[in-house]
Amino acid sequence: NGQFNSIGIAKILSAMGTVISQILLFKSGLNGLIIGAFIGYISSFIFLYLKVKNYITFTKIEFSLCKKYIKFPKYDLLASLLNALSNQLPNLLLSKLTTPNTLGNYSLMSRNLMTPLGLLINSISLVLKRELLIAKKENIINSMFYKITIALLLMGFPPSLILYLYGVD
Repeated sequence: NGQFNSIGIAKILSAMGTVISQILLFKSGLNGLIIGAFIGYISSFIFLYLKVKNYITFTKIEFSLCKKYIKFPKYDLLASLLNALSNQLPNLLLSKLTTPNTLGNYSLMSRNLMTPLGLLINSISLVLKRELLIAKKENIINSMFYKITIALLLMGFPPSLILYLYGVD
């Protein structure tokens, strides 16, 4: 219903709430990280709840809707698990090879570098989801898929070529 921008804003609020609260609570150690992540998720939840509270009632569960959309969690669960695992795999492997202090510094810098990129990727993916829904309704999804694939390959080719030709062995 055109609410894709609300999802994007909620993701930005979650990231900002997490980062700001973890920075403010850094003296608390591990508890500060956990509380910071919780604050980020709660800020996102509150924003989304305020956006949809007039449309959703939590008085009863409609099992017919649960049955209708059962395929979504079935297929999304494995993909989300693999995505989270692949994102955290360097940290898990480095924990066996380095000291906790070095791993903490690496994790902090990795997160600081990836946050702006993640926000950009999330914003683009929300726009693409909306466009793909429209394309599916108009039955032009195959041509749109090929256009997106070619565009991504063309964007990735020049940096890959430069790294291949001039990168250090």
